[in-house]
Amino acid sequence: MSIVDTKDSKSEAQQPPRTERPKDGRKGGHRRPHRRRSKNPDPNGLAGVLLVDKPRGLTSFDVVDAVRDLLNVDRVGHCGTLDPLATGLLVLLIGEATKVAQFLTDEDKAYEGQMRFGIDTTTDDAEGEVLREVDATKLTLAEAQAAAKKFVGEIVQKPPRYSAQKRGGVRAYERARAGEQFEPEARPVIVHALEIVAVHPDGAADFRCRVGKGTYVRSLARDIGQTLGLGGHVLNLRRTFSGGFDAKDSVTLEALKALTIEERKQRVKSLGDAWRPRPMFRVGQEDVARLRRGQQIAVLKEAVEESRAAESTALALGTDDRPYAVGKLNWDRLTRTFVFAPERNLFVG
Repeated sequence: MSIVDTKDSKSEAQQPPRTERPKDGRKGGHRRPHRRRSKNPDPNGLAGVLLVDKPRGLTSFDVVDAVRDLLNVDRVGHCGTLDPLATGLLVLLIGEATKVAQFLTDEDKAYEGQMRFGIDTTTDDAEGEVLREVDATKLTLAEAQAAAKKFVGEIVQKPPRYSAQKRGGVRAYERARAGEQFEPEARPVIVHALEIVAVHPDGAADFRCRVGKGTYVRSLARDIGQTLGLGGHVLNLRRTFSGGFDAKDSVTLEALKALTIEERKQRVKSLGDAWRPRPMFRVGQEDVARLRRGQQIAVLKEAVEESRAAESTALALGTDDRPYAVGKLNWDRLTRTFVFAPERNLFVG
């Protein structure tokens, strides 16, 4: 997750407008200059989770910027970048809730869309330049499904050349834009499910998938196409699910803009509500004091709600139902803990 800060001390009027490139280095939308950051980063104390349906053409940071203005807060982050071409669920964390970003970003995500076989592009999606084009009109559904099955499970995947992967401190898309010849470093990822549901006469194929952290759907399209001997890229993509969040519960930017500021705030889920069904447990005042001093606390297994594993991420709730901290539940200890500011609005319900 990336938190958008406003560290520049210059006023908006003094700053020249600039165009932002998306994280993978391809062309993106216009990004307005940062406004000056206030001493109190969240003057209205708002904190929680907002589910936004990202439109095609905007970068994830464009959406973060827009929501920051619509809610009048400075700290807004997202749990997983969507390319400008992609649409769908963007999970935004507001205010103090940004502290849970590293835990939510690692969760599984689901997508649906179309792959186009028979065409390779520089970016492995429809926004790149065509590198090769072959006839894919004879491709059958059975052939496409058989090729896709080879990429289900734990696989080693090579990210797109236009990606944010770093090597030697330099991102892959920077090397690609500079014309450097290189191969991105392959890494292990997990694909829980991948299904081709239809193949069209022009070589386009409808698909849906559920993947783990760090998986590039663009790479899946490219690699399935290579397995078929045709090449391939992502034609369009929509995120339908992220962690425990569903795109059906998201709101569009246009709908947010039509609301009053108070109505927009009501769309922000409290962290306690948004955290379910993930593990939660209750702490007393003594443990709250230990957490605020940066100390670990003991956790009884019986006290953990909805615990799915002995080692998972858990939210610590006080007797007043207020979330006080989030951390890694390591058997009987809460470690890697992040404590929430006591005055923030993180109440359950």
